[in-house]
Amino acid sequence: MQIQETYNFSAKDYNEEAFDVTTGEFFLELISRFENHFHDNHPFCYANYLFANSSTMFLFNRALDLAPDELSGIDMIDGKIDIEVNLEIEKFSKTKTIYAIGSNIKENEEEPLFLVINDKLTDGTIILKYIPDNDSDGDNNEVINDPLITEKDHSGYK
Repeated sequence: MQIQETYNFSAKDYNEEAFDVTTGEFFLELISRFENHFHDNHPFCYANYLFANSSTMFLFNRALDLAPDELSGIDMIDGKIDIEVNLEIEKFSKTKTIYAIGSNIKENEEEPLFLVINDKLTDGTIILKYIPDNDSDGDNNEVINDPLITEKDHSGYK
């Protein structure tokens, strides 16, 4: 059983240091609010995957203060999450990939939030998903646009 929520924000409002120029909010604080909102709506689980396009992942790169030879986000292969293929590709690359960050929810900090690049998403759109471990190697990781359990558009969520 997968669960997902869709969040939108104004990507153009973030500067080179990953701060919202209007509110001063750091980009990772926004992600933390999205994670908390997801968990509040689904108290029995935590989001463990975050989907965003390359432009939004670039915001992650700036927020995480990555080195020039580091990037964040798992590339989807044929519309599916395949960490093993990404790890094999990375062996031949000069770029190190950050595949996940720790959850921003206090009681879930030890669990990863996998960052997945989906360039079918528009700038400023983030999808948080809960994908159970038993789905991790099946076809259920395919990105679909139909609601799974729930899909809510939290446009302008603050």
